[in-house]
Amino acid sequence: MKDCFFEVNDNKVSLNNKKTVYEINPGPILVSRLDREGKLVQVNHNDPSTGMATQNILGKNLTYFRLELQNYKKCKYHLKQAFANAQKEVFQLNVGIRQYHISLLPEEKSSNKEIEFVLAIVYDMTKEQKALDQLVFHKDKLSASQHSLEMAQKIAKLGYFEWDSSKGILYCSDQQYKNFGYTPQKTAPTVDLFARRIHPDDRAIVKSTISEIRNAEYSELEFRVLKSDHSVGWVYARLNAITNQQGRLTKVWGVTQDITEKKQAENRITKAEKDLIFINHVNTRSNYLNRLLVNDYPLEYTSKALSEFGLESHVVYCCFVIQLADTMENAAMAVPCEDDTAEKKHQLLIWLADKGHDKLWNLNNKIILLVSLADEAISTKQYQLDFSQQLTHELKKRFPALRIIIGISGSSSIPFNIKDVYEKANRAAIVASADCRPQIVHFDDIGLYEIAFQLIKDKNIATLAANTIGRLVEYDQIREGNLLLTLKYILEGDSLKVVAKKLYIHPNTAIWRKHRIEELLQMSLDKMETKVTLMLHLKIWELQYKTALEKK
Repeated sequence: MKDCFFEVNDNKVSLNNKKTVYEINPGPILVSRLDREGKLVQVNHNDPSTGMATQNILGKNLTYFRLELQNYKKCKYHLKQAFANAQKEVFQLNVGIRQYHISLLPEEKSSNKEIEFVLAIVYDMTKEQKALDQLVFHKDKLSASQHSLEMAQKIAKLGYFEWDSSKGILYCSDQQYKNFGYTPQKTAPTVDLFARRIHPDDRAIVKSTISEIRNAEYSELEFRVLKSDHSVGWVYARLNAITNQQGRLTKVWGVTQDITEKKQAENRITKAEKDLIFINHVNTRSNYLNRLLVNDYPLEYTSKALSEFGLESHVVYCCFVIQLADTMENAAMAVPCEDDTAEKKHQLLIWLADKGHDKLWNLNNKIILLVSLADEAISTKQYQLDFSQQLTHELKKRFPALRIIIGISGSSSIPFNIKDVYEKANRAAIVASADCRPQIVHFDDIGLYEIAFQLIKDKNIATLAANTIGRLVEYDQIREGNLLLTLKYILEGDSLKVVAKKLYIHPNTAIWRKHRIEELLQMSLDKMETKVTLMLHLKIWELQYKTALEKK
């Protein structure tokens, strides 16, 4: 067998008279020559750390080392590849807790022969691998800590900055940009960039805090910022500084935190407390003022009670009765739904107060608002109607599920009579709720209803209304007819052709209904006297229904 000579110089191994040269790492624990069967035909170096005597392993093959099947196959595979490809093979082998680095170096083959031997160089890389594993572990741990820190900063909306005033260099974290409403790292950070976002009303306190920081260990402040979407945010800042021997600032660093949500929550709590106090105050006011509406007290007592709530007897007021009704109910009757609208009524009271209308209180499902006619915006009837229209428009946007009905009293008398002005506005509201078309009614426009309000207290007149309108209602309920609505359109002056079109019926059906109404009532609808009487009876009937609901 031809000997394999090698020498190691400068971490290089030369085989067979330096014909083949490989670079190796220093400190192999075993260098041996293997044949194609994996037999150790020559052991050129055996470190004592292997624990194996050279004479014991010489001539042995791979099975002698009792490798696990997977490791054995791995060695056989790379040995086969080294012989077949005549190229260096390098692989790792884990044996128990040890890790080995193995290089198989094929000898240069002659022109006529195949490679007969390879040189196996084995390194024990256990310590190195352990050190590498520790390095990877600490690197991963550091990376995880960095990630956790970034996540914590993101969740807490905590930004960091450093400003070297002597060099004019400013460093900012991504969250620092976000706290001032900027896209992170999109723009080079400068002091002026962030100063532009500070609310004009807060710039003085920020500037003062920075100028005074040299005299304190640290400074804290809260200020507002104007963001790109025109929203206003809140920022908390804690600043530290370094000064030179002359007392001039050389470096400022610190953290900022977006506390907008916290401030909004505080504002909501403050407003909720304020609103609760206001609602309690309104309820107290309502208890006192509603007594004045249902009882007759001496003028002196009334004036004193009104003055306690800021109402002067020598001031002319206009009263607005705002009634809330569910749009899902019969619009013609506008049934109140107190349970569904109680919360919205409170919201409406608060909204009106925020608008500057503080002379208000509530009665059942109604809100009563007094506005001084010293305000030129409602000094005339048209202004009062315009004010109500604007109020209705804004309320519909806030409470689309509610039907808003407003009754207007017009000018009050002097001395101020709260009962009289309320009664006028309430009657106008009742008229508005009795008809689904007008949502706003001025007392001056209730017309025939004013007579009906006076006659409704007369039992004989009420009986007459029951004998006419009540008979038609009973007929409609039993026959599932629609004589009452037909009568309403006829009394409004519509021709039978127009009545038929409104009710989506044939003209002959409208004619038949007219004759049937005349038969039931024993009246002719062609006489103006009959029409006026029935119109009055109809108004009385509607008011009876509405006032009965109010009492409930």
